Amino acid sequence: MVRDGFASAEQCPRLHVPGLYEKIRAKELKLAFSPDPRLWLVKDDPVEYERVAATAPKYSPTVLYQVDELLAFQPVRFPRWWLPAEAHGWAPYDSREHDWFILSADDWLMPA
Repeated sequence: MVRDGFASAEQCPRLHVPGLYEKIRAKELKLAFSPDPRLWLVKDDPVEYERVAATAPKYSPTVLYQVDELLAFQPVRFPRWWLPAEAHGWAPYDSREHDWFILSADDWLMPA
């Protein structure tokens, strides 16, 4: 399988950013487990509040919508604008060829 001009995923350029996965995981899970923001819109109407609460998704909206993956410590996909400052100077980031990246639970970044 050819991926981004490389013969295998192992040959794709990767960048190790210690602690990045946990930072993103903590940020996303904080959003996911916070009260659904839609409930604030109907807080004064008990009937509507119950209806919205009953139909609310399993998790509150997050930026990445990959809560199940984060809970299972699976790789997540995220956009270029979420890359940390450590990615500056890294060829896949600087070339602007890639708009999406994959982050593994062991803090390795690679183009998606």
